[in-house]
Amino acid sequence: MKFSAMFWNVENFGRYIDDPDKHAQRVARVRDHIRSLDPDLFCLSEIKDKVSLRNLLLEEFVDYDFGITDGNEQIELLSGWRRGKFEQVLFTQRREFKADSTNLRPGSLVSARFGGEFYNFLFLHTDSGRNNRDYRNRQDMFEKIWSLKHTLDDITGGQEPAFFMVKGDLNTMGRSKSGQFLAVSGEQEIADLGEDAQSNGMLLLPKTHDITWRKGPSDPNFESNLDHSLATINLEFKLLSNATGQQDAPVSVDGWNNLGGDERDEFSEFVSDHCSVYCEIL
Repeated sequence: MKFSAMFWNVENFGRYIDDPDKHAQRVARVRDHIRSLDPDLFCLSEIKDKVSLRNLLLEEFVDYDFGITDGNEQIELLSGWRRGKFEQVLFTQRREFKADSTNLRPGSLVSARFGGEFYNFLFLHTDSGRNNRDYRNRQDMFEKIWSLKHTLDDITGGQEPAFFMVKGDLNTMGRSKSGQFLAVSGEQEIADLGEDAQSNGMLLLPKTHDITWRKGPSDPNFESNLDHSLATINLEFKLLSNATGQQDAPVSVDGWNNLGGDERDEFSEFVSDHCSVYCEIL
C-alpha cells in the first residue's frame, strides 16, 4: 500500500482577479497540474482569493476534504486530503512557525491515519529574503521543526519515532553580507539544513530536479533551489522520475522545469514560478 503527497506554491492565487477570463484560465491550469499528479494529500501556498478557491474545491475537488490557515497576511496554506483514503485525519495550525512575526503564515499540520499508523505532514512557507532578519526567522522556524518532531515522538510513547514529513517553500536563499553578519550562500543554508535534519533523525530528500523556482522570462537565468522535503528516517519512498527524466529520486519536481522554450516561460510567468514537490510513501 502507498499514498502520495504534494506541496506547491501557486504564487498569489488570485492575482488576476480583476481579469475574469485570465483568472479563469489560470485557475484551470492550477487544477490541471494538481490533477495530473493526483495526490492523496496536497497543500497549496499563497492562497489569496477565497471565492475562486471555494468554487474550485466545490466543482473540481469534491472527493477531498480541506483545512486552511488563517494568518494575518491573508495569503494562506490550503491542505487537502482524499476522502476515504485515510482512516482518520486531524488538521491543526501551528502558530509557532510565525516566528514572532504577524506577517508570516502558520504551519499546516495534517496527521493522517493510514494502515493503523499516523503519518504527520507539516506544510510550511517560511520567511523569504536575504537580510539577517529574514535569515534568522528561517533558522528559528527550522529549529521549531525539530522541536515538533521530538514532541510527536513523545506522543508515540517514545518506543518508536513518529512518522513525520515536512514539505514546503523553505526559501533557502542564504543571507547577504551586512555589517557584522557574514554572507551565507543558498547552497550553504541547504547544506546546514540537511546536517541539522540528520542530527534530529530526519533526512533532506533528494529531488528529480534541484531547481524549483525561477524569476521568469524577464530573467530566465535567475533560478534557485527553494522547495524541499524533509522526512524521518523510518519513512520509505518510491523512487520517481519526472518528465525530463534527469534522475530518479524520492521527490519529483514538476512544473515549468518539464517544459522548454516559450512553454517554460509561459508556465513560470502565468501559472507559477515554483514547481511542485511530490512523493509517494510506501
